[in-house]
Amino acid sequence: MNDSILSRLRNETAEAHASLEAMAQIESCMTDETKYRNLLRQFYGYYAPMETALEARLNGDGEALGLAERRKASWIASDLDVLGLDAKTVAISSDLPDLKEIGHAYGALYVLEGSTLGGRTISKMMENSSIPETARRFFNGYEGDTGKKWKEFCAALEQYVATHGQADEVIAGANETFAGMGRWMRQSA
Repeated sequence: MNDSILSRLRNETAEAHASLEAMAQIESCMTDETKYRNLLRQFYGYYAPMETALEARLNGDGEALGLAERRKASWIASDLDVLGLDAKTVAISSDLPDLKEIGHAYGALYVLEGSTLGGRTISKMMENSSIPETARRFFNGYEGDTGKKWKEFCAALEQYVATHGQADEVIAGANETFAGMGRWMRQSA
């Protein structure tokens, strides 16, 4: 491909991605357990329903993507449990992107999978944090396999677009996911 889907995604979602990062203020949460717990609560409230929606939409493609092992809500729930909050009591977002096309689902998954890359940086920044190490599962991502899992997802995404087209739908799905998560974070602050 001349203009790869990954290049287009990075470029065409950069503004939405930066806006969400600015809103989350993750760095300020790394040393404050109350802020950290609140951030994880917000993430759980979005990731849990988003993963369920993705699983429903991707059906057979989900198995090929290893979607079951890419679920992160359980990691967040584990972190919340360590911090004294039961994930079952967390409010859940209903403001999810419309996954009318499978391409939209791939775009949404791009956002959720991309969080593991940022998580590596955040994990390193938290090395001297007072946040218990056992409450950092989400940001540890796939640990030593994060790069490998990201490359596998990117290859599947590129293959999907090469076979089915839908590059515009993938980009729309990613932008809608960033925007929906931002709205959820404002609403649940």
